[in-house]
Amino acid sequence: PGQLVAFAATEAMVPYFTVGQTVIKRVVGVAGDRVAVDAAGTSINGVVRPNSDPALATTLQQPVTTFDRAEFEVPPGHLWVMGDTRDSFDGRYWGTLPIEQVQGR
Repeated sequence: PGQLVAFAATEAMVPYFTVGQTVIKRVVGVAGDRVAVDAAGTSINGVVRPNSDPALATTLQQPVTTFDRAEFEVPPGHLWVMGDTRDSFDGRYWGTLPIEQVQGR
């Protein structure tokens, strides 16, 4: 956790990124960590991250509840990544990142 990783965007990341475009996000959760997302923010292992509400919901023309994720465990071979700003298009919107997509750090 804390590392920046570069990875190739997938279909789930359109319209903000094109498929194959290199994206850089911060790893904030690893396999076994517990993640939950709701209108109040994103928690990792019960600790809410600052400025982590799904702020892009209105830009994406979706209700905030569309991106609610009940607490789940990051599966083996995956990471939970987020940007450093409130309006980052990241795991809150498209889920976990398979480690095999990571191109570098």
